[in-house]
Amino acid sequence: MDLNKAFQFSVVLAWGDLLKVTSPCLVRVEYQRQPRVLLDHVTIWADKGRGYRDLVCHYWTSDSSMHPRGISFSNKYSSDTLAKTLPFIMTNQDRFTQGSEIFGHGQIFIYQPDQKDRTEADAWMAAISGTGASSAEASSQMNEEGCPKVGPELRANVARA
Repeated sequence: MDLNKAFQFSVVLAWGDLLKVTSPCLVRVEYQRQPRVLLDHVTIWADKGRGYRDLVCHYWTSDSSMHPRGISFSNKYSSDTLAKTLPFIMTNQDRFTQGSEIFGHGQIFIYQPDQKDRTEADAWMAAISGTGASSAEASSQMNEEGCPKVGPELRANVARA
């Protein structure tokens, strides 16, 4: 699975939490990539339109005198879902493909999710969480591309959506 898709699923799952603060037109995930180096920092913004945006959170994989490691929410935002999915993504980056951006500024724009988006994100979450599964156990619930192994009942739900 592409790293950008994992970030998209993370935001889709947290969309309801973001709506508690504002009704975003879209959510933007930003990061700076360097060749052959794992991401250290990701920023998530709620875009309210007309150039206005709120910082939702930062996630850092390393400590610094400038910032703590982990997730830091801003502007009254809070999400247990982002607090769970962002650490999984950032600590397992090497399991995701890097997409078309080899290095440079990465941006992902996520618009209000529909039912199909939510169904796919729910399946991904079930695969990575696996009722408290470790990274190794979650890995066994994913196919070789990092996507959740989807059973017939989920395929039927996706087809109906």
